[in-house]
Amino acid sequence: MKRIKNLNLPDCPYCDESVWHIEAFLAKNCSFYKCKYCGKLSEVRVSPEAFKLLGVTEFIAIIIFATAIFMGGNYSLFGLVAIIAVFVIFYAFSPFMVQLFRIKKKRKKNFEEDELDDEFATVKKEAGKDTDTEIYSN
Repeated sequence: MKRIKNLNLPDCPYCDESVWHIEAFLAKNCSFYKCKYCGKLSEVRVSPEAFKLLGVTEFIAIIIFATAIFMGGNYSLFGLVAIIAVFVIFYAFSPFMVQLFRIKKKRKKNFEEDELDDEFATVKKEAGKDTDTEIYSN
């Protein structure tokens, strides 16, 4: 079940192994995913289309809810089942919208940034006088 039309389950960016549907479903709520084959961590991102699809799903659920309420008590159970079905369909397709990326290594700070961080490191407090950082820090 790797392909459904143009939807693809994510692949590990390191070893290109396919991620299972349930793993992609659970990974969408995490920042990182650890591959079960190579053991390397990858960054998890959810594609912007997922949020658009979620908005459409919510809009359909609101329409179903309003229709079921206005039609009366007999249709409220049908409305509940229809809303649950709409969200089940969304969550069934949400793992196809997960993307895995290699983790970028952190860059070392520039020398200029180090100088700015240490600007007040050499300032000594004189007796009875407050420095600017102490005044504004309260």
